[in-house]
Amino acid sequence: MNKFGPAARQGDLVQITRVEVKGSRVVFELNYGIKGGRKWWHRVQVSGGGGGGMGNGRQRGTTLGNGQQTHAPGGTEIALLFEGEIPEQGSEEFLKLLRPVLDFDMRSADELYMESIDPKFRAAIEQQEVIEGMDRDMTLLAMGKPDRKVRDFDEGIETEDWIYGKPPGDVVFVTFEDGTVIGVKHAHANLGGQVSQTKPIER
Repeated sequence: MNKFGPAARQGDLVQITRVEVKGSRVVFELNYGIKGGRKWWHRVQVSGGGGGGMGNGRQRGTTLGNGQQTHAPGGTEIALLFEGEIPEQGSEEFLKLLRPVLDFDMRSADELYMESIDPKFRAAIEQQEVIEGMDRDMTLLAMGKPDRKVRDFDEGIETEDWIYGKPPGDVVFVTFEDGTVIGVKHAHANLGGQVSQTKPIER
């Protein structure tokens, strides 16, 4: 652990790269073993000129291997130990024995996070709605990144509005205080930028 770090974190994508029978053990190699795992090219960043013409000094880059379902940071081995001979059984039976450690349902980190939150927030996220009590991560899952953010100070209290939508059309204001949603306002903005508030949604 000190030398190579964790073999995998919750939500990481791992691969069984070899299966070997050793006496009364069935050994499963993950991500090419202890010295496998992430490769040097997972840390390479490729950058190029951004929009706006040449000489603007802006670059946009991406890291190879970077993504939600990435390979685990390292490899390892997992062994199933049996008393006496290894029983004659199908692959599904062996997979059941590994399920306390490995999840074969290909769920993403977002899906695992969704299972851990309050059911009322989960239901709102699935409907792409934001309700009071959510945090920033839940809001991002429900509605994505806002079009812009505005901070405000009033009587010593700092709030932040995440604004979704642009004139002309519907605009949603999500207000945060200390990282928690304290209000959601739906409005309609005209071409001139004026916003007329609509009736709030009853919950």
